[in-house]
This record gives sequence, structure tokens and C-alpha cells, in this order.
Amino acid sequence: MADYQKDGEQPPLHYEGAIPIIPGEAEREQTARQAEQIAEREYKQRQMAIQAGILKTQIALVAFGIVGAGIGIYQAHTARINADAANSAAQTARDTLIEIQKNAASSTGQFNIQLGKLDDSVKQSSRLADATEKANANILGADRPWISGWMQVSDFDAGKKPTFTWTFTNTGKRPARVTLSANRESLYAGFPPNPDEQYIFDTTPSTNFVVPGQGVLSTTVADTELTQQEIDLLSSQTEIQFFAFAKVEYIDVKTNAKYWTHLCFRYIPKFKTTGNGGFRNCTEYNDAK
Repeated sequence: MADYQKDGEQPPLHYEGAIPIIPGEAEREQTARQAEQIAEREYKQRQMAIQAGILKTQIALVAFGIVGAGIGIYQAHTARINADAANSAAQTARDTLIEIQKNAASSTGQFNIQLGKLDDSVKQSSRLADATEKANANILGADRPWISGWMQVSDFDAGKKPTFTWTFTNTGKRPARVTLSANRESLYAGFPPNPDEQYIFDTTPSTNFVVPGQGVLSTTVADTELTQQEIDLLSSQTEIQFFAFAKVEYIDVKTNAKYWTHLCFRYIPKFKTTGNGGFRNCTEYNDAK
């Protein structure tokens, strides 16, 4: 008891039944050895765990090094392939340029020859197109409507009202739509400067559809009778003259092209007959389009 009190420790106890038993010296030493063995075993286990962690880290570092080395080798190999490809492309371009330079003169000559042939072909095509266009226009023109005209006069005598009958006939090959027809008969002191200004329209002009071969009549009766004095003036070859004008305007129903016909007759006493009353064609204003 004195040793435990001196060290400030209480001896371990165990019980046998209800009686506490204090262990002896040998028993205490054995317990101490067991505690030391347990502590030593735990220490060794900790050291082994630390060493295993270090080993794993080293293995990982080695693996990373191997992977990095592989990547570097691959990059170097790829760079070499790209460099070889670039060098090959440059060599091919150089060879091509040399070939072009060798054949430049020959190519230029061939190009000029081909260009000349192309120009000739274009000119020929243009001539053929113009000829075709003219041929088509001639065909259309040959088949167009043509309206001609004629005039008959009766009762052109003193004391009578002359009657003027105008006949317009489509002598062409296509129908025509007449948009205007007009006539004017009167005494004039010479040929009027512009016969188109002589027409008088009391109503809106009527329109007609005239097929090939069809004729259209227009009849005019003078408002007053001719006097003997007027007949004598016309027969004396003075400047007083009698003119009859007419015009017709029409459209080709196929092409919508516009056309016209002008007519002019002059009274000449010495040519007077039963058929025309002495009227002959004028030297002017007898035209058509």
C-alpha cells in the first residue's frame, strides 16, 4: 500500500465473489506489457497507413508523368506531319507555278484564238437573230390588215346637192378594228396646208370591225346645192378648186399595231364622166401606213 500511495496511484482491483483482491507484482507487469504491445501495434499500423499513402501518391505522380510524356510525343508527331504536309503543298505550288510560266506564252496564244472564235460566233448569232427578227416582222407585216379606199360622186352639177360615197376595204390578211373614219368635201383656194385640220366631227367617231375582204361605206350629201357660178369658177381654171379628203385609222387585232390611210381627190372638169363626176387622185395626201 505504501508504494501506491507514494506514486499517487491506486492499485487495480478485481473481485472474487464479494471480496476485493489487489493484484500482485507479477500480474501488474504482465498487464503493463500487454498495454505496451497494443500501443506498439497501433503505432506500426499508423506508420504502414502513412507509407501506403505516400506510395500511392508516388505511383500517381509517375502515372501523370507517363501520360504527359505520351501527350508530348503525340504533339510532336502531329507537328511533324503538319510540317511535312505544308512542305509538300509548297513544293506542289512551286512546281505548278513553274509549269504555268512555261506554258504562259502558248496559253495566251490559244486564249486569243478562242476569244476570236467566240467573237465571230457572237457576231454570227447576232446577225442570225437580226435576220430572224426581220423575217418575223416581214411575216407579220405581210399578214397585216391593209385598208384602201375609193370615192364615187354623183349629182355634181349646178342646182344639185352632190353625193359623195366613200368605200373603205380591208385588202389585208388579218382583221382590223377601225377607230376613226372621216371625210370632208369643199371649195378651196388652193390645196390646204394640213388636210387633217379640215375634218369636222359633229359626233363621237364610231368604230368598226372589218375582216379581210370586207368593205365599209360612208356617204355624204352636201348641205347646199351647187350654183352655176361655182361650176363656172371651177371650169375657168382659176385658183378656186374643189377637194375631197378622207382618212381612216385602224388597229391590227393581232399585234395592236396602229395604221392609217389617207385619200384625196380633186375636181377636174375635163375629166368629168358619169362614173366619177370629174374627180381624180391628188398628188398629195394619198398615202398610208
